Amino acid sequence: MELQPHCVVNYRIKELYRLWKEQLPYVDIYYKLSYNSTNNVLKIMNDLNVGYSCSSIQEMDDALSLTEPENIIFSNPCKMISHLNYANDKGICLLVFDSECELDKIKKCHPYCSLLLKINTKTNTKTNYLSKKYGCSLEQVSSILVKAKSLNLNVIGFSVNTHCIQYYEALNDCRSATDIANQLSIPITIIDIGDFSSLNKNNFKKNALEVREGMELFENVRFISDVGRFFVESSYTLYFHVICKKMKENRIYYVNHSLTHKTFDNDCLIIRTDVKGELFKSIIYGTTTVMIEIMLPELNVGDKLYIENNYDYKIRQV
Repeated sequence: MELQPHCVVNYRIKELYRLWKEQLPYVDIYYKLSYNSTNNVLKIMNDLNVGYSCSSIQEMDDALSLTEPENIIFSNPCKMISHLNYANDKGICLLVFDSECELDKIKKCHPYCSLLLKINTKTNTKTNYLSKKYGCSLEQVSSILVKAKSLNLNVIGFSVNTHCIQYYEALNDCRSATDIANQLSIPITIIDIGDFSSLNKNNFKKNALEVREGMELFENVRFISDVGRFFVESSYTLYFHVICKKMKENRIYYVNHSLTHKTFDNDCLIIRTDVKGELFKSIIYGTTTVMIEIMLPELNVGDKLYIENNYDYKIRQV
């Protein structure tokens, strides 16, 4: 049988959930289905009684098979008309947006929903492409809220853009946005702290401390997090195989999985193998043109490599 890439699940999700509840007991979890929506993961998350964060019709449909509409956030800031109509038809009434343009669509398709304005805080990592794609600046908050109010749309909170690096400062930005809303007589009742990506337990505890300190800037506000990577990345190990080998200046290996994927940060990608021996300068090509230079022992066709902390949900699992 031909070798195929596959993931092995070690089910750390419950352990990480307990850590979350220990460190952030007052932050409600909305699991982000875009990270991993396989049946085994969703069964665990559903047993933990979390909410769900969805960015498409398929994800909303998956979430509705598990919970009630009031436990779902439609978190895509830039939505297709058909997706807005679907959310309205299904009673999913908490939506995220980040622009005046989006308000026009929402007014037409889902006028009675509640809204969270996604802000791009000053603390987003420079390499985080989502911080460039989504989120408004603090300077834009006032004009967006003024338009929402003129359309009689119900803005109830703010959402921090994904993967910020200084959580206290991010929440301080939310505090500034809340002050702007208060000046416009718009009451803020929800703050979404975004997605945690700290897999190291000590880093998570440090970031959680910053969040708790930032939460003290608010009164009578509910805190939520549309979080995915924190729970599933360290629960998965991706295995793939050498399918071809060439000997030039370096050893060149071709493997049967892409090395460019949303699950990978190629700047810190660590590829391992259980093959032992002297290390040689090597190059790995995946199914794209991207290459990775690495020191590896002598490998042959069929040898297995692996990457820990992977949450690629599009390949076969065992």
